[in-house]
Amino acid sequence: MTGGIWADTVTLIRREVTGRDRYGNDVYEDVHETLTGCSWQPLDSAERADQVQDQTVAYFDLYIPGLDLDIDAVDAFEHAGTRAEVHGPASYHRSATGLLDHIAVRLQEVRG
Repeated sequence: MTGGIWADTVTLIRREVTGRDRYGNDVYEDVHETLTGCSWQPLDSAERADQVQDQTVAYFDLYIPGLDLDIDAVDAFEHAGTRAEVHGPASYHRSATGLLDHIAVRLQEVRG
């Protein structure tokens, strides 16, 4: 058996301001960063149907080893063709000595 719980490679997608348009509004660009040694865990999903549209929502937990990252609410992550956005604040877990052990991030993917 290969891999293991810390075998996932994910892409961190950050929206960064790259300038302003002619109206003075921020212009954004996606910046990609590859992270290795992560754990992408599917949680659950739900289907929402109303008279306007059908949607599916899937949730994931992402665990990132002790990298010094500042995860923002507008960030997204991609793994195996699934792109999911940060859903709530990231949790920074430290060891008894105060060193960063890992970061836990709840993600949400909405389709439809």
